Amino acid sequence: YINDCIKNYSSGIITDFDNECGCTEPKTSNHAVAIVGFGVDGLGKKCKKYWLVKNSWGAEWGEEGFMKAPRR
Repeated sequence: YINDCIKNYSSGIITDFDNECGCTEPKTSNHAVAIVGFGVDGLGKKCKKYWLVKNSWGAEWGEEGFMKAPRR
C-alpha cells in the first residue's frame, strides 16, 4: 500500500502528510525506498532539513526519481 501523498509527490519537502494531502490512514507500506543523502532548504531560522530519498519509479516521478522527506 502506497498512499496518495507518495504517489502524487512532485517536488519540495513533504512536511506534514496529514495537512498536505489528507493521509489519515495508518502509515504502512509494501514498498521500499533508499535514503541516499541529506540537505537543507532555505537560510537562517527558515531553513528546513531534509532526507534525499531515492524511489524506484524512475525519473518521471518526483524530482527526477527523488523525494525530500523532513528530518530533524
